[in-house]
Amino acid sequence: MKTEIIENLTNRDIIRQSHGLNLATFNVSALALDLLYLLLTEISTEDKCLSFKIQFKDLEKKMGKKINRMDLERAAEELNDTKVRIVTDKVKFSSNWCSSVSWISESNSKTLKLNIDPDLKEHLMNFSKDKPFSLSYFNMVTKVKSSYGKRIYTILSQYKKSGRFIIATEKLSQILKTENKYSKYSDFKRRVLEPALKQINKETDISFKYEELKKGGKVVNLKFIITSNKKAKAVNPVGALGDWYANQKSEEGVIDAEVL
Repeated sequence: MKTEIIENLTNRDIIRQSHGLNLATFNVSALALDLLYLLLTEISTEDKCLSFKIQFKDLEKKMGKKINRMDLERAAEELNDTKVRIVTDKVKFSSNWCSSVSWISESNSKTLKLNIDPDLKEHLMNFSKDKPFSLSYFNMVTKVKSSYGKRIYTILSQYKKSGRFIIATEKLSQILKTENKYSKYSDFKRRVLEPALKQINKETDISFKYEELKKGGKVVNLKFIITSNKKAKAVNPVGALGDWYANQKSEEGVIDAEVL
């Protein structure tokens, strides 16, 4: 029997999303990302459910930290207001993360009611060999402080099997929506890349270093070298696609990068 609404959180730790969604263009706060990725761990390919009714205290427990209730309410509103844009070779797509968000008072406790936009279903549960997905870990995401670092962690996790990922600097800036805030590469490096490197390498199951590939003295591409570190975990994806994911070929990532 299919679940109509998710009310009880599990101890699932795996964030599963399509490659297109993992590389989508959007930017929200660090707490909003933690909330989003927490919800993604609960989505099952079997139940096909994108609706949640979760008590505030249970959200706190799974996040493993005390959270100001008003801050979490604002984080949920961010997801409701933020548009996510997916661009692949086959599709250009955009929607808000959520179709509705509300907080209700029940038994002296606040409860979050949230519906992820149903148009995102194919990027969160309809996977196959022709529609591959990436995996990352929620308890690693929560240890990374910055919102940019959290996004970079999930993106690099997609390429950890191959250990190599090259992307145009401009494209990465677009994905993270920093092109207006940090238009100079020196600022992008100082405010985005370096903090992400320190936090990810210290706190997560992957480590990385990057090389600046220049053309005419300008950094046009970034080459990421990704390795597992001592916090590496055995991947055990939930659902029928687990065996396929474990045996899939490593993905060589080159996105909008100029050949130099």
